[in-house]
Amino acid sequence: MIKIPLNPFVGLKPYAENQNNSYFGREQEVENVLDILQKNKFVTFSGASGSGKTSLINAGLIPRLKKGFVGQAGKDWAIASFRPGIDPLVNLSYALTAREVLKDDLKSNTTDRKYYSEIISNFGSLGIVEIYKRSEIFGKKNLLIIIDQLEDLYKYNRYFDYALSEEDNVLMDLIYRTVTFKNTAIYFLICIETPYLTKLTSYNKLQEIISKSQYSIQNIDHKGIHQILKDTFYKKNIQFNSKVIDLFNETLKEEICYLPNLQFLLYKLYEKFVVNENEKTIIGLDDIDTFGGIKQSIEKDFENLYVLSSKLEQNRMANFFKSILDTQNLSSKVQYETILKISEHINISQSDLSREIRLLKKTFFDFFDVFEPSISGIPIAENKPFDSKNIISLKYTKFLNWERHSEWLEEEKNNFEDFKAFSEDAIKKNNNKVDFLKTPELESAIAWRDNSTSNKNWAKKYNLDFDQTINFINDSEQDDLRIKKEKSDQLARERNKDRKATKIAFTLAGFALIGLLIAYISYKTADEQRQIANEKEVEAREAEDFAKKEGLTARKAEARAKFEKQIAKDAEAKAENEGRKAKKAEARAKFEKQIAIDLKIKANAAKLDAQEKEQEAKKEKGKAQKESEKNRTLKELIELNSDFKDLVISLSSAEQENKNEEIRDLIDSSIVKQKRFNKLKKHDLIDAEEIKGDESILKLNQKILTILKGANSYGKTDMLLTKNKKNYSIRSFDILNNKKIAYAGDKGVINFYDLDKSKQQQNTSIAIVENYSNIEDRIRNLVYVHDSILVAITFSKKVFKINPKKDSVLTLKPFYKISEYKNDILDIFIDTINNKQFLITTDYIITFNNYNLPTKNLKYKNIKATYYRDSKLFIVSNNKVFVINENGNSEEILLDNNLSDVKGVDKIYVTKNYLFLGNKNGNVFWYDYKYDNVKNSKTQKFRYKFEDHSSSITSMFLEEDKNLLFTASLDNKIFRYNIDYASEFIRNSKANFVGHEKWIWDMNTYTDKTNQKFLITADEQGNLLTWYIDPEDFLENIKSLYEKKYLKK
Repeated sequence: MIKIPLNPFVGLKPYAENQNNSYFGREQEVENVLDILQKNKFVTFSGASGSGKTSLINAGLIPRLKKGFVGQAGKDWAIASFRPGIDPLVNLSYALTAREVLKDDLKSNTTDRKYYSEIISNFGSLGIVEIYKRSEIFGKKNLLIIIDQLEDLYKYNRYFDYALSEEDNVLMDLIYRTVTFKNTAIYFLICIETPYLTKLTSYNKLQEIISKSQYSIQNIDHKGIHQILKDTFYKKNIQFNSKVIDLFNETLKEEICYLPNLQFLLYKLYEKFVVNENEKTIIGLDDIDTFGGIKQSIEKDFENLYVLSSKLEQNRMANFFKSILDTQNLSSKVQYETILKISEHINISQSDLSREIRLLKKTFFDFFDVFEPSISGIPIAENKPFDSKNIISLKYTKFLNWERHSEWLEEEKNNFEDFKAFSEDAIKKNNNKVDFLKTPELESAIAWRDNSTSNKNWAKKYNLDFDQTINFINDSEQDDLRIKKEKSDQLARERNKDRKATKIAFTLAGFALIGLLIAYISYKTADEQRQIANEKEVEAREAEDFAKKEGLTARKAEARAKFEKQIAKDAEAKAENEGRKAKKAEARAKFEKQIAIDLKIKANAAKLDAQEKEQEAKKEKGKAQKESEKNRTLKELIELNSDFKDLVISLSSAEQENKNEEIRDLIDSSIVKQKRFNKLKKHDLIDAEEIKGDESILKLNQKILTILKGANSYGKTDMLLTKNKKNYSIRSFDILNNKKIAYAGDKGVINFYDLDKSKQQQNTSIAIVENYSNIEDRIRNLVYVHDSILVAITFSKKVFKINPKKDSVLTLKPFYKISEYKNDILDIFIDTINNKQFLITTDYIITFNNYNLPTKNLKYKNIKATYYRDSKLFIVSNNKVFVINENGNSEEILLDNNLSDVKGVDKIYVTKNYLFLGNKNGNVFWYDYKYDNVKNSKTQKFRYKFEDHSSSITSMFLEEDKNLLFTASLDNKIFRYNIDYASEFIRNSKANFVGHEKWIWDMNTYTDKTNQKFLITADEQGNLLTWYIDPEDFLENIKSLYEKKYLKK
């Protein structure tokens, strides 16, 4: 019988306790966590989502405890593990009923849950202690209570609002009181995602034990990856190409959250090459690409599933993902919904929905996380549907990288925004505040209404009136049809009038033509009549003469003459009449001639217009040629950016294989390509802000620097100024005259670093002593006044004025201690011009003159953040921003969006022209700032929201010469942005400064003797790291180091 190899990789789910034989690479970290647990009876275990926390606990820590680890009650351990979900105290009680916890018979008994809940209710914060004392394991075993995924308390606020509930406070009090109760062997380990770590600061008692009991899971390094592959693939005689190993290392170094992607990829590779006994023995990049690489490994399977589905199944899948979007907060990164709401949304039964979710989980495991409100621990039968109240949440979505999924979420957001807008208009129409919708809004509304997604089932998850909205759109459409009909009828009438006017015009034109003919005939007739009149006049004279000659009677001759004369007069009158008609005809002829002249002028104008269009066509041709040149340049820039990424991988591979010649060539190529990139970016036709590449260049140069300096990482190069002993954190630092740095954090010790001296000459430190004993207190902030005064504030609400020049160890009392206030000190600011000091607590601004007793107290509510600049103090208090001027007058800074919508602001930074707010979610909000607007009660314009951090913002800095914004966070990351770029292109300038492994607390800049500017950052592990602010300065340094190493004679 052929034995099928068991896959040691678990895919998109954590390792279980019984899979510990397949869990590799974290042995030292398990010991680190246990050391803290043994010492403090408590560990706060943090890390990014998907970083492997639960796996380390299940398959690393628990098996290690059960092998024998000394606790207060010996080497035996009972372990109760649970996640709080949305019913934390009930779930805690259920965890205590699990088998092998509080009873010797090793049986689970969920009926004890109510009993334990009653004890907790009756004994309060000592409830766990009492339960342990009454248990069968008291004094025999240590009890470890593991609270995994503590972030549940803060994620699912539609079903558990920690701001309104007291259960989270009760849970934290239980932890604190139990851990500090010395006579019981009860231990706690709480596991939480890093972005939610700052939530714990609101539990004051817990802070006392958290600060000394924290452990953040470390990224897996190249040794860890090697160990994993060695114990899995290599045992089956399957090797990996060195470039694949480099890709694994570089990707995880970039972001630990890609660990689920790598786990999923390795699971697939093992299935193909080991389980299915593929003959291939070396896995290369082509094999990795077959599964989508690391970053697209999950996306690839989702896309394959979608493409192979029917049209109906594809639509259902799209609606399923859309239904899980957080409907109350569309910007939330947490996606979850109940089974009931999803089934209503996509219009299928809960049984069918449960079956489809289980099918998805077979491929994608815990990507689809389904949990009960009350987690009893009893597995749900596979043939039974999920309970309607069960919550399904999507995990690992941050690095899903599935374009189709992103499109669906964007569609849902847009669909909801339209619904919300039309619903608001419907309400306003009912209140006679607006009219019906008009074009183009009406066309958008009709398109939204006719969208198959916009139906009543879909609308159920939104707290808006769907029927009212649809009726409003329908009524608007009917009103628009009525208006169009009225316009159509009016247009018909206008056209009828035009037709009549045209007929009249043609008739008048005919009459004009006939008039011309008549005029011409009249002219000819008048001329003939003149001739006749002349002839008659001659005849009259001849008749008169004849009468005389012939002797006719006078009477007859005279009558004859008069008669002829009258005829002549009549002819003359007729001729004059015809002459007038002729003149009219002549005027009409001139008019017609003028029309002909005008037509000729128009023809010439048309000719000129044609010539202008020809010139325009030539210009367009020139533009097209420039556009073609621009496109070629853009293409080359994009290719260079891609080359930079490939160079990082190639350098890693060459470094690992010690190929020095190849390394030299790669570095040379990197320098040449960067110069080319910088030159092309300055091309007249190129808008630099449209180009990506800053982040790739930064990573490339960091890699080159580590190679040239022979270091393992950027943080181990000479860009590290100094490191505190025993990894004591650096919470704050200040720079004096661009020469001397004072830095401090743990243990009440202030250290100094002289930028004019070498590292070997740095040895100055001061231990703050009060009443002849070292305070060993954490220093919160440090401010240089001048070379003889340094001010420090501590977490124990003390403020010290220190003279660094006087003694190596100072013995003095604090110049002020806040004893009458129950507030933490947030910050201190020094006004050197007016010799004033401002001490900020959570509720007060206390002003001192020359460090004497306070002269003025200003009370504010709930101060969250402060900043001082140009004799003005800026504070965030009670969801508002204030500025206090040099006269002590306070004015509100009005923002054009509501600060309550920003949520959780705990950092403010102000420059000459801008204001920045950072919050606990890792967002930075950028506004214009003009003090004149403050004085005139005008709002400050909102500009942009930066969303790349995943945890609380700790520091912000703007390098104002180049408008480069730097942001730091508890997620261990520093980002740089060019805020000169238009808002739609700002992300193109984003660069991630990778070098810190733990939280970044402070940052500032200094300029060296060569006028190069550097950013300095301080972290929890006591590192002071420096970074080039100008990328071209960094390149010049790389070039210089390269020439010294490879091109020296």
